[in-house]
Amino acid sequence: NADLSWECKGHRLGKVAGYSALVVNGSLGATPTIDFMAGAKQNGSLSANAVITLTAPPSTIVFEAKLFLKQDATGSRTATFTSSATIVHVGGAALAPQTAANSETVYNFTWDGARFIVSGYYI
Repeated sequence: NADLSWECKGHRLGKVAGYSALVVNGSLGATPTIDFMAGAKQNGSLSANAVITLTAPPSTIVFEAKLFLKQDATGSRTATFTSSATIVHVGGAALAPQTAANSETVYNFTWDGARFIVSGYYI
């Protein structure tokens, strides 16, 4: 089984070249932190209203990543994003997660070296 991780200017990136393993975060709670340097594809279950902190990667790299957020069996959970870096939402407004029990929202993140550009869709 080949290691598909790679490095860019000394920064190790966790399997991001289209073959990244899914980082399973489980139940996120109210104040989770997502670090895409650990993997470009991550998921988590909303078990409370969440303020999700995105760890800002180094400014010397660019990449795309996905976060799959699933409502728990109760549903109606909210999620917002925060970071020490700028967060820009495509279209100007943040996409709220679906609120139905067990529904799923996918967020796409582009890191351009200075900011997260966020879009998403419902599945």
